[in-house]
Amino acid sequence: MSYQRIILWMLILIIPAVLFPQNRTLKGIILCKSKGNRPEADVQLIPLDDANPVRTGTDGKFSLTFLRKKAGEPVTLLVQAREHQVLGPDEQSIRLIIPEDPQHRIVVAIVRTADFDRRVDRIVATVEKRIAEQNQSIQQLVAQRGSGSLEERERKALTEQIAQLHQQVQELERNKAELARRLAQTDLDQASGFAREALRKFEEEGSVEAALALLSEDRLNQFWEQVVKQEEKVREAKAQGVENYMIRARMLAANFQFQEAYKAYLEALERDSTQVDNLLEVSEYLHKLNDQPRALKYYSKALAFARDRGTRSKILNNRGNVLLDMFRYEEAKRNYQEALEIRQELAAFNPEVFLPELARTLNNLGILYADIHQPEKAEAYYRASLETAQRLTEAPQRIYKAQEALTLNNYGNLLASQSRFDEASTLFDRALATYRELAEQDPRTYLPKVGSTLSNYALLLINTGQMELAERHFTEALAIFDGLDGAQEGMYRYDLGIIYYNMGDLYKKTSREAEAESVYLKSLDIWKELAEVNPETYTPFKAQNFAVLGRLYFSQDRLDEAERHFGDAHHLFTSLSRINPEAHEFSLLGNMSLLAEVYSANQKPAEALRLYEEVLTILEERTSLPLNPQETARSKSNICGKMAWCYLLVGKPESAEQFAGRALALDPSRKLPESTLALAHLYQGNWKKAAQIFKAKKDSDFNEQITWREAFLFDLEDLEAAGVTHPDAEKARKLLKK
Repeated sequence: MSYQRIILWMLILIIPAVLFPQNRTLKGIILCKSKGNRPEADVQLIPLDDANPVRTGTDGKFSLTFLRKKAGEPVTLLVQAREHQVLGPDEQSIRLIIPEDPQHRIVVAIVRTADFDRRVDRIVATVEKRIAEQNQSIQQLVAQRGSGSLEERERKALTEQIAQLHQQVQELERNKAELARRLAQTDLDQASGFAREALRKFEEEGSVEAALALLSEDRLNQFWEQVVKQEEKVREAKAQGVENYMIRARMLAANFQFQEAYKAYLEALERDSTQVDNLLEVSEYLHKLNDQPRALKYYSKALAFARDRGTRSKILNNRGNVLLDMFRYEEAKRNYQEALEIRQELAAFNPEVFLPELARTLNNLGILYADIHQPEKAEAYYRASLETAQRLTEAPQRIYKAQEALTLNNYGNLLASQSRFDEASTLFDRALATYRELAEQDPRTYLPKVGSTLSNYALLLINTGQMELAERHFTEALAIFDGLDGAQEGMYRYDLGIIYYNMGDLYKKTSREAEAESVYLKSLDIWKELAEVNPETYTPFKAQNFAVLGRLYFSQDRLDEAERHFGDAHHLFTSLSRINPEAHEFSLLGNMSLLAEVYSANQKPAEALRLYEEVLTILEERTSLPLNPQETARSKSNICGKMAWCYLLVGKPESAEQFAGRALALDPSRKLPESTLALAHLYQGNWKKAAQIFKAKKDSDFNEQITWREAFLFDLEDLEAAGVTHPDAEKARKLLKK
């Protein structure tokens, strides 16, 4: 993960979701309408969701707790009470919403089935009365149509009217029972006052006209307008309530109470998750905490509610940043490209607002392509970002300078990775000078940028051999972040971990191994601490730190410690590569090769062979590794050569010959496989072939330190120390010493 693209304002205090449980309890009371709204005991309620059935007590109350359902979600209950039924849309069940307040009790109305049927009969009687009145009107029209005084046109009109009325009567006759049941299912206690009076007149007095008069359109409209006004007041109050949580979260963050701030933000979203601005604010906060999964979740929600293109471009750009931190490169690229297209269009019409945003997305694409080893594209985007920043003539100088410095720093990292050190140094100098100037005006925002640029610059200085200056840069960066971290309750643990890690590399290269071990262990402690609360982000750092300690111990011949640390790294890289092979499989291969070397040096050749075989399989099967064909061939040759030596150690010279041959076929310039090949012939009893290689090589240089003669003799000693012997070994020594 590139150092420069981690947001420096951060704190790893992720709070488990269990600290903010939503209500999963539904409390209610069964009231019987046939008994004057008295509580009904011994009513069984059977949830169709994930809760156990319950029965009401003597007070008619019940309580259900759901495993997966939560506040705001619907649940369906079967209601079983002998000779009773539910007063509602379904006589056997009721659909309820789990309330936010776990103490809120919902009323469920039931009625005796006999009483309900009598009510239906009364309503049917009223409907039949209306049908009878309609039939009487039809008969009058029929009689009128039979009058001889009517013209043909009038008779035809009456015929059409009679047919229409007759059709209406038939329709009502067919539906009267269902209509009566629907009206009877209305709980009068839940209806508005005038609707309740209308139902009484319809049901008890049989007067449809009087009921409809009470339910006039004007009256319904007036009632609805009052409801809408009340809803508007409620919406305003709810918005204020949500904003209260947001204000509290901001104040808590300003007071360094980050755990409480996180809780308040999530409580705001629990109450309203449709406000784009709030979703954006919470997403950005979570990303600063390096809680990428939740940040991605809320950015995606925000995108669903975003309407204007500017907001969409911001969400897409920020979501790309999160995906990049999660090594999901293709998804990050799609988000950046979509944001770029929008911002290019908007910048053409409103450059003052959108040119800074455009420069930022171009810079982010530069980071992405640098991470996926496409430096030409990365450089093109960095140049485009700088050119865009230079067009910010209308923007405040601070915005222009900050954007330019950000891109200069990232561009410098890219050039340093290409060994273009002079160019990179110039860019770092410019970025550092700008950030120092900005930090004088706003240290809280820009002092961390000074620290990160110093750290990046120090890495370049290590590569150019300027160790003293690199150490001074690291020391200044360490002092900056150590001070900030102490003042802000652990916000800069990540930055400290990175600096300690890189200082370890510097100390190792300057042969200060004890100091290297000390700072490596400090960085490892930080990654362990951070990975406890955010494993997805910090486990890769922990794995890499285990591996670098393994290399340090291996170089000191502390083989058991090296084996243990490489083993810990192997366990972590294996888990990581299963989740995201694109990001971690290459690191896994490198660590497996080193662990195998330790096994071999620690007289465990069988374990080494097992790992080498896995590495070779991956090299042969994977096409997604960041290696070109030549690099892949060299890597396979290296592994085959080491396998050949291990086969000698386990007493399998035939396999040693086979793999030494494969190594030389892949890369004829390798010397170790050729040495192993000679010994493989020797230990198979093929003296002529072995002697031929010994004679041809023994008097030439193996490398700058030893000759081939010495290399062969050392190998013979190592094999005999491992218990691998052959009668011709002494003959080989004599030949080599001539």
